[in-house]
Formats: sequence, structure tokens, C-alpha cells
Amino acid sequence: MNLSLHKQKIGFSLIVLLAMLTALDALAIDIYLPAFPEIAKSLNINLSEMQQTLSIFLIGLAIGQGVYGPLLERFGRRLPLLIGVLIFIIGSMIASFATSLELLLTARFLQALGAAAGLVTPRAVISDLCNEKEAAKNFSILMQVMMVAPIIAPIVGSYLIQHNPWQIIFYTLAGLGTVLLLWSIRSLPETCDPEKRQTLNLKNIFNSYRSICTNQAYLYFTLASGFLFGGFFFYISNSPYIFIQHYQLNTSHFSYLFAFNALCFILTGQISIWLLNQLWSAYKILKLGLCIFLVSTGWLCSSTLFGKPTLIEYILTLGLAIWSTGFLFGNLTALAMQQAERHLTGVASSFMGFIQYAVGAMIGFIASLMPEHISVLPLTLLLSGLLMFVLSFYANEISKYDKTM
Repeated sequence: MNLSLHKQKIGFSLIVLLAMLTALDALAIDIYLPAFPEIAKSLNINLSEMQQTLSIFLIGLAIGQGVYGPLLERFGRRLPLLIGVLIFIIGSMIASFATSLELLLTARFLQALGAAAGLVTPRAVISDLCNEKEAAKNFSILMQVMMVAPIIAPIVGSYLIQHNPWQIIFYTLAGLGTVLLLWSIRSLPETCDPEKRQTLNLKNIFNSYRSICTNQAYLYFTLASGFLFGGFFFYISNSPYIFIQHYQLNTSHFSYLFAFNALCFILTGQISIWLLNQLWSAYKILKLGLCIFLVSTGWLCSSTLFGKPTLIEYILTLGLAIWSTGFLFGNLTALAMQQAERHLTGVASSFMGFIQYAVGAMIGFIASLMPEHISVLPLTLLLSGLLMFVLSFYANEISKYDKTM
């Protein structure tokens, strides 16, 4: 278990770089959405086939995050990250001259494999350099950037394709990847000591993942983060039905609402950082966020199951739950990563990413089988919150017991 009191602070430039690398996948997902019709027309395919390019990207992210863990432990943090960003650039360039769905799918898979390095490596670097409180602050910043990216990306994508062919989207992603590659070469430190690296063979990989999976405190915190991500992804995917179809908001008003919730999420993330500076522990802030999350989702469940909430009531109650996740993301990630042994932070980061996407996909699939109703979202969030609460409680108790041993 990683109990060392390393207390280095990360400089502003480095945290911005890590945040941009983390946001690379969100940008690659959302910036090309406005170009769907134009790309489909150019490739002579329908929009349902275009959806495959999104699915293959998510598959690539899940696989990539599983692959990078052992690579980070064998080769350090810099080399796998640099190779990953290079793969992302290559995938973006291939996508820009794709003339068939098959070539575009291949390009998107390569993009995702590359972007996965930007998800896994920053978590490992922060865990290498920071104690629990500093890590929680920095993970909160990463999540805030990840929230801003899906808001900005479609706007940028729409602007780019107004007077340019759809290929400009992928030129832009390749250009951004090139900037991040050069920036990483210049500024990203190597935070994994050579003497702590492991040989790359199946036995060591298996033992590393086995060690992580048998670390109960880490595993429970990680599963809790999976339910957090799953609930959040379901909020994103289910919101259009609730607000556009059920409450009949127009798309502009829905975009404003979505942006407002994202800004409030960023605000609570900043409050979380302030509380950490006021000597609150990451777990104490996590409990505060979970209490707000459970009360708000419980209230909304009750009002949707046994009444007819007005639009304002639904917006405010659901909003309170979404805003409270600003207290959860960074602190939960920090608490999980701090449980991992120092020489396994790369594998721990990799496995966490895999769990988050796997649990997110599971929640989305199960919820999609339920009939369309405005109660499905708050019910899903409430159940996810209860599981987060239980898992976090047991993880914290195990962690306290281990520290006394």
C-alpha cells in the first residue's frame, strides 16, 4: 500500500498539460458529432452506421486503458504517453482521408488507443508525485477540464465545418495532438524510478493485476468511481429524452441547461479544492458530496414516482445531484489511487479506467432496458449513489485498519 508521505506540488504548466491530455478523448468524441451528416453523405453511409465510429472509439478506449498499465510500469510514464499521443495523431490523419466506413473505423480505433494514454498516464503521474490531498486537488482539476471539453468541442466542431469540409475536424485533432506531443516531450517529467520498473512478461502482468484486484480498499474505491462514472454517463445520455422530449425544451435551451450544470460542477470542484486547503480530508468531502447526492436523487425519485414534478423542480433537484459530483470525482480518484502500492500506480490507473468504462457501459445497458420514464434517471442515480456510499465506507474502514497494521 502506498503510504509514503511524498508531498510535492505539481506546477501550473504541468497540471494544464495533464488536463489537456486527459481531455483528448472527450474532444475526439464530441468535436466530430456536428459533422455526422456530412461525413455520412461523403462516405455514402447512413447515420446508424456512423454511430459505429463512436462505439469503436469507446471500445478502443477500454482496451487501450488495459494495455497501458503494464507499459507504464515497464517503460516509465513518458515513453508510453508519447507513443500514445503519436498513435492518436496518426489515427486522426488517417481519418482525415478516409474514403470508406471501414477505414474510418480503423482510424477511430487508433485514435482511441492513443487517447487512452492520455487518460491513464496523468493519473499515474499525479499519484507518483502527490499525497492524498494534493492528488485530490489535481484530480478535481482534471475532471473539471473533462467537463468543459464536451461543452466546447461541439461548438468548435460546428464552427469548423461551416466553411470547411469535414476533414478539418480531424486535421484539428491531429494538430492538437502534435502540440501536446511537443509539449510533453519538453515538459513531462519521468516520475517512475528505473529501479522500480518491472519486466514486461505475462507472469508479471498477471501478478500486478492480481495484486491490485486483491487490494480491497483500492478495489472498493475504484468500483465506487465506476458507479459514479456510470451514473454520470447515463445522465448525459438520458437528459435529451427528459428535457427535450418530455418537458419539450428546445435544443438551445437544453444546451444552456447542460452548460449551466457543467459550470456548477466546476464551481463545486473549486469548493472541494478550497475545503482541502482548509484541512478537510478527501474522505470527509466525499461523504459531504454523497450525502447531497443521495438526498437530491432520493427526493427526485419520490417526486417522479408519486407525483408530477414541474420542469423547475426537476431541473433544480437533478441539478443539485449533478453539482454535488464536483465533490466526488477528484476525491474518489485520489482515495483509490492512494491505496495502490507505489510501484503499481500505472496498473492501478489502467485498471481504474477500465472499471469506470465497463461499469458505465453496464449501467447504460441495464437502464436502456427499462421503459422510458422521467423516473428512470433519478432511480439509476440513487442506486448508483447508494452503492458508492457502501463501497466507499467499506474501503475507508479497510484503509484505516491497514494503516494500523
